[in-house]
Amino acid sequence: MVGISRQRSPFLAECAAPARTSVDAPSKDYSPIAQGPKDTNTFLGYSIAPLCDLQPFIPHEESVPGRVYAMTNRLSYFPPQPERAWPPSFFASAVRRFAAHWHLETPQMSEFGGEGVMKNLGLLERDAFVRDVAKSKVLLGVGRPAISQMPYQALCLGAPFINPILDWDPQAPNEPKMRKTQHNGLRELKHPYVHNVHKDDEVGFLGTIARALDTPIPRSVPFTPV
Repeated sequence: MVGISRQRSPFLAECAAPARTSVDAPSKDYSPIAQGPKDTNTFLGYSIAPLCDLQPFIPHEESVPGRVYAMTNRLSYFPPQPERAWPPSFFASAVRRFAAHWHLETPQMSEFGGEGVMKNLGLLERDAFVRDVAKSKVLLGVGRPAISQMPYQALCLGAPFINPILDWDPQAPNEPKMRKTQHNGLRELKHPYVHNVHKDDEVGFLGTIARALDTPIPRSVPFTPV
């Protein structure tokens, strides 16, 4: 099952994108994980651990089989556009392959994906939203939004993150620093915690979901490399 929530984040992560700071570390350049002009960003350190710890860890054997939670907050991110990672047919393929039930959680009460592939659950309260993520096997990026706190939250709850690669150097497609991903701050972390997958690659999409479902992770609060 995939859930998508539009609930407002209680975390500081969505307040600022990491960049260069003259307050915390004047000699350290955070621009590699900023997705915008570095001079317009301000580094603001934060930790998701205290709030994450309010949600008890759900053992993997007790989480919902096959549930993959989609990290997005708008249905408008799914139609064709440069930063859309996966077309609807990919989700239908996953339903056939993994018997998954893909759910949307947004205020727009409408079906998406055709043939009942996705069902909109409507807006969830924060606590219910976090519980749903905690019960999920994987957090799936769909291309937008960028620089969200949710991948860190999912990792802290024991769910690996699938991070779409949206643009890359054709001469070095597997070089992390030459990629643009949905969440650049995690593009250098690797399996089993973060799975970086090229957009529009159905084989890679399905294979990565299978590998993430088969490789559970412990509760983790990663350090983002810069």
